[in-house]
Amino acid sequence: PVTRATVVALLAAAAYLLGRDFDLLPATGAAVIILVWNDPGAAAGVSFQLCFAAAMGIALLHRPVRALMGAGRSKALDLLAVTAAAQLAVGPIILHHFGEVSLLAPLSNLLVLPLVPAVMGLSMLSSLFGTAGLPLAGAFMRAAAFLSRGILTVARTLASQGWATLRIFPLSPLWLAAYY
Repeated sequence: PVTRATVVALLAAAAYLLGRDFDLLPATGAAVIILVWNDPGAAAGVSFQLCFAAAMGIALLHRPVRALMGAGRSKALDLLAVTAAAQLAVGPIILHHFGEVSLLAPLSNLLVLPLVPAVMGLSMLSSLFGTAGLPLAGAFMRAAAFLSRGILTVARTLASQGWATLRIFPLSPLWLAAYY
C-alpha cells in the first residue's frame, strides 16, 4: 500500500511541478498502469484489488454517500461517509475472496482512518531517508510501526467478535461484474 500511495503522491507532485491540475481518478489509473507494468501479477493480489477499489470508492462515492447521510459540516459524519464509500467499493471483492463481511468494518475503519495518513507519511519519509542513507529512517519507521500496531489492535479486537461476521458465500466474477 505504501508503494501504491507513493506512486500516486509522485504523480501529484509531478502535476504540481508542471503547473497542472491533479485529479485522483486519472492518477489512480496511471498508478495501476505503472504498478502492473512493473509487476504484471500485482493486479491478482487481494491487497492491490482492495487498495484500488477503496480509492475508487472514496473518489466516486464519498460525495453521494455524504449527501445521503446529510453530513453537512459534521466532520464525524463526513468520516463515516468516507468509510461507507470505501466499504461499498471493497465489499464485493471481500465476498469474492473470503465469502464473508464484517459488520464492524465501518466502525473499525472509523477508528483507524485518522492513523492511516500518518503511517503512510512516516513510512514514505522512512523510505526517502533510508534511500539517502540518513539515520532518521529508523526513527520514522519505528513511529510508523507503533501506529500500525494500534491499527492492528483495533482490527484484531473488532474482528474477534464472532457475532460480527456475516458469512454469505464467495461471489463469482460474474456477480462482481454485475455489482460494479
